[in-house]
Amino acid sequence: MRTESVLEILPGLTDSQRLVIASESCDSGCSIAPETLVLRHESYSDHVGWFVQSRVSIEPHQFAALRNVITSRGVRAVPHSNGASAAETASPTILKFPHAG
Repeated sequence: MRTESVLEILPGLTDSQRLVIASESCDSGCSIAPETLVLRHESYSDHVGWFVQSRVSIEPHQFAALRNVITSRGVRAVPHSNGASAAETASPTILKFPHAG
């Protein structure tokens, strides 16, 4: 069985947009990882209520790398025109990998 716990709901640029951060867990019978972080971009409609526009699942092995990117020195909060803040990378980081072959 699959269960979800909403960790945070972040407002979007307008009142009809939001980002939902949730944790999904699953018993051994499911095809997804035992615990997954999920980011959902949702929109609101008077006719339907809140609905999912897009969904990204972050597997446990990806979470540490994501946390490092978000908390790195190159990421800072930048105010939007409506006063909300978002993360912006000051300069891209290029990762070098050894040549295979």
